[in-house]
Amino acid sequence: MDFSQRIRFVCLGICSLLLFSLILCLSTSSSPVIVKPYAYSLGSYKTLGSADVTVVGTMAYVADHSSGFLVIDVSTPSSPQLLGSYDAPGDARGVAVVGTTAYVADSYSRLQVIDVSTPSKPQLLCSYKMPCYGIAVVGTMAYVAGGDRGLQVIDVSTPSKPQLLGSIDTPGYAMAATVVGTKAYVVGMRLALADPFNGLQVIDVSTPSPRECRSRGHHGVRG
Repeated sequence: MDFSQRIRFVCLGICSLLLFSLILCLSTSSSPVIVKPYAYSLGSYKTLGSADVTVVGTMAYVADHSSGFLVIDVSTPSSPQLLGSYDAPGDARGVAVVGTTAYVADSYSRLQVIDVSTPSKPQLLCSYKMPCYGIAVVGTMAYVAGGDRGLQVIDVSTPSKPQLLGSIDTPGYAMAATVVGTKAYVVGMRLALADPFNGLQVIDVSTPSPRECRSRGHHGVRG
C-alpha cells in the first residue's frame, strides 16, 4: 500500500499570500518515514506588503501593513478570494484570532480588537491605545510585543474591554512574541548601533505580572 500525506500550509511573502502543498512520501513499512519532501505552489493572492498571517478553518487573516486587516477565503487554495477588510489607522504588523475575534497589532498606535463573525464585514470592537508590533493570544490573555514598552500582558476575557495586567521592559524594541505554556518568547531589534543586543527574552508569564526568567543577550537582530 502506498502511503502519502498531503499537508496544506500558508506562507506569507513580501507582497502576496502564497499557498503551498507539502508532499511527504512515506515508506510502506509499519513505521513510515519521510523519503522525499517537496512543495509546490497552489495559489496566491496579491497584497500590498503583508507582515503576518494566521489561518482558522478556511479563512486567512492577514496583517497587511498600511492596507490594514484582510480576511481572505482560502477554501479553494488555487483561487483565494478577499472577503472583507478593516482599514486600521496605523500599520498592521501582527494578527491573532480566537473564535470570532481577531487581534491586530497596529504598530505604534493601538491594539485593534475586531469581530470577524461575519467575514465580509469585520467590525471594530475596541481600539486599545498602546504600541503593538506583534501579538499572541492564549485563552483570555493577549501577549503584546510593545516596542520600547517591552512585553505587555492584556486580559481579553471581555474583548471589547481589554485590561492591562502586567508588563516587563525588554532591551531594545520588542517586535514579536509567542507563548508556549507559561513561557513567553520575545524578540526585537536594537534602536541604535550603540544599544546592547536584546536577543531572545524568555519570560515567565505564569502570573499576570510577568517575570523575566532567562535572557539570551547575543542573539538579537542587528539593526
